[in-house]
Amino acid sequence: MKNVLIIEDNIESAQYLEKLVKQVSEDTHIFIAQNKSKAYEIAMENDITLMLVDIVLDRKVSNDISGIRFVEIIRKIDKYRFVPIIMITSLEDPKLYTYSELHVYGYVEKPYDSEYVKELVGEALKFPVIEEQKKKYYFRKDGIIYAVDLDEIMYIENKRKTVVFYTTTDNVTVPYIPIAKIMLQLNANQFTQCNRNCIINKNYVEMVDTINRFIKLKKTKKMIEIGITMKKKISMEFSGGL
Repeated sequence: MKNVLIIEDNIESAQYLEKLVKQVSEDTHIFIAQNKSKAYEIAMENDITLMLVDIVLDRKVSNDISGIRFVEIIRKIDKYRFVPIIMITSLEDPKLYTYSELHVYGYVEKPYDSEYVKELVGEALKFPVIEEQKKKYYFRKDGIIYAVDLDEIMYIENKRKTVVFYTTTDNVTVPYIPIAKIMLQLNANQFTQCNRNCIINKNYVEMVDTINRFIKLKKTKKMIEIGITMKKKISMEFSGGL
């Protein structure tokens, strides 16, 4: 079951979109919100896998773009950084900003072309659900979003003004990100920080030597230093043996 959130101030229009979504996939639970406050509440209380957002949510306000403001907020939340969003618009070409900055999946113009709406919704519903997305780490490099499978990351290391992701197949260098922030974004128990500049994937640990303060990883000759302040934490994490 996938959750779809329709954000549209006109209830008749929202119900029509709901009907089209159901025609594409009956196995969906659809939420409707008529303003960005209610939409935010729904998004926080549920795991939404597709959003259809009207750019104009308050027709009493001249040049209103509340829908874009909502997407700006929702994209700052980790679980919604890459969830597909379809914008609904009758405005003249807001695409340049929303495509480049907010990573919008597509646009639906009013009046609706029902077949096009269904085609776009069908494509967007094929995206992996949130649980599947959590198995990847996403980062941006040169304006392009990349994804790395968490299971393929052996360790991550800060180097000067960059971060290097050492994977089983390649080394990926990206602009500097604080190690603490990477740990939060990884959000996976298989990773642990072992010194101020390095995170390891515990699934690749072959040996832990807390006396000499180093960790040996599988599939690489690299010996990872255990920071003095991390020694006790690492010892406790691996006290059950490898």
